[in-house]
Amino acid sequence: MAQRYEDATDGAVLCRYFFQHMLVEDATVREECVSSILLSSEPTLGELRRKFPFEGQYHFRLQHVLTGGNKAASYCWLDLSEPHHVLPVTKNHSGGREIRVKVLQLSHEPQDDAADAGKQESRDLVDVPEDRQFAAYFRAHHHHKNSNGRESMQHQQSPQQQQQMQDVSSVLSGVKKALASKMKTSAMAQTIQKKSAKMWEKVVAGAAGGSVNMPPTAPALAQLAKLVGALKAPLYESNRDHVDLLNRLWVTCYDAQPLTLRGAGWEVFGFRYDDPLRELQFVLPLQCLVFFHEVHCNVALPILKDQSTPGPASYPYALVGAQVSFLVADLLQLKDGGCLGAERPFWRLFEDPIAFFELFSIAFRAFDQSWKMNSSKSTEIGAHLEYVAEFSQELLRRSPESVPALVEIAHQMQNW
Repeated sequence: MAQRYEDATDGAVLCRYFFQHMLVEDATVREECVSSILLSSEPTLGELRRKFPFEGQYHFRLQHVLTGGNKAASYCWLDLSEPHHVLPVTKNHSGGREIRVKVLQLSHEPQDDAADAGKQESRDLVDVPEDRQFAAYFRAHHHHKNSNGRESMQHQQSPQQQQQMQDVSSVLSGVKKALASKMKTSAMAQTIQKKSAKMWEKVVAGAAGGSVNMPPTAPALAQLAKLVGALKAPLYESNRDHVDLLNRLWVTCYDAQPLTLRGAGWEVFGFRYDDPLRELQFVLPLQCLVFFHEVHCNVALPILKDQSTPGPASYPYALVGAQVSFLVADLLQLKDGGCLGAERPFWRLFEDPIAFFELFSIAFRAFDQSWKMNSSKSTEIGAHLEYVAEFSQELLRRSPESVPALVEIAHQMQNW
């Protein structure tokens, strides 16, 4: 199976792209603003359009290296218009093939691909998980680079391994800059954000005893990147995927009733204005609630029923769920992108696509337990979130490497 992924990326081209508005005054772009996708061995504009991960219409300009020019003007930008012409590629420092593209957004409307309908590139990559494509690509060129140099002694391999991890991390570059302005600015969220650094120090200190700190693996990085994307992605009524997610949450309570995007019915979930897309704001908390209701319905629905009647002993169910999702994101340093290069003892856990959502479900259940036991002493939601943060820290300190291990440790800690 591993050979299949190596074959799928044989001759693949790494497309490194950035948006034109990221240019600074000297017409350069910082490396952290550059993102990447994999294209086939003979990339075309048509393939680039199909695989480009953002909706809308875009104009692409290719960086073309000039021969014989001086260093200050060694390239020019070519406007791409012909969808079927093979694009010229260059070699990067590790021997891999790549192109560099500048992107200008023309419209938010989806690209009209009618002209290209039914025409597939004959040399497209095998349809395998994206994280494994990237892992195979960087692994292949890392080995190629090493084979051309003198064989290193074992104690000299650490810098090479660090370089490989930097290469893998570059796939996810650019996520750090787009987060801060997108996050909720409620007092509760600000409180969690202020304490996130302190939380993380405790996690690291607690894990330093016997566990081995390692950077995220390529599969873990791919999953973390998806979480970062969901964390910063606003919810839109016009987005079919967002509405489908909302419908999945709706049918867990109203199986026989058609979905309403706002209004009557949503008050059961604790929305203040019965407008879930506007109140949740981002994709990640909605994904978390859907997972909790679909996978752990025997736990989620009784909790929801207990909180569905407003009163001094109840809390806004869905909005608290959103805050719990942000808290878990803080613990993993998703908001500032710090997770990309951090060495932690539990990253292997997050190779599993459901690990984050399982951790959310555990944390939400811990919040509800704290509320039921201590709401008579305090109905301040922030106080119970602090308990959830401490519990989640301890859970991560124990370095679970799989979802079953995570669940088992949580049940032992909470006596569930």
